[in-house]
Amino acid sequence: RANMLAIIDGTNIVRRFYHAGGTFSLPRFVDRVVKQTVADRIVIAWDAKQPYWRHELYADYKAHRHDDPQAAAFVRNVAREAKGARIAGYYADGMEADDVAATLVATATEECVVVTSDKDWCQLIADGARWLAPINGGGLEERDEAWVWRFYSVGPGVWPDYVALAGDTSDNIPGVRGIGPRRAAEILREHDAVAWALTAKGPDTAAAVELWKRLATLRTDANLRAL
Repeated sequence: RANMLAIIDGTNIVRRFYHAGGTFSLPRFVDRVVKQTVADRIVIAWDAKQPYWRHELYADYKAHRHDDPQAAAFVRNVAREAKGARIAGYYADGMEADDVAATLVATATEECVVVTSDKDWCQLIADGARWLAPINGGGLEERDEAWVWRFYSVGPGVWPDYVALAGDTSDNIPGVRGIGPRRAAEILREHDAVAWALTAKGPDTAAAVELWKRLATLRTDANLRAL
């Protein structure tokens, strides 16, 4: 079989356990990932300190999220634990774990599986990665292209276009007024988001959609630094 690289969304996974009020054992979680993926190599992607490059483009990006000092401290403690256990971790100044993972997928020589509950990472399926998401009860659920189609009626390859039109409240991306998820999916069956906005709504809306699409697109040029 081909070698397998598992990329864990460290910030996302650790915060998920923290807010769920459960205990988190990094070795146990890594062991679960290894058993389910048969990964030869494990790396953890971490968010850098804010602000991110997305804030430079759109100051209100994730503006509704308030920093929780205790959650941040919990993440830092687990990151130190990972380093002590010699589990490779990477971050990139001004970037989120999303971009770190996308860069790792783009440059990997192995097959890749990403582990996160962040739906934005679904676009990495279009780049050949598998996606595992933690679910209630402690398991990991495989979410493939068919899963994305079933829940969102679009494919992973047009996810940034979908977010640009429908918006994403979790990231405070407004999308186009009056265009919900269903209408966005209908539009994307025949059109590119920006091209549709230019024709249907005009240049101002098209410029906004282009910005939302850029915010939703994971970058593959992160200057990775070992944690």
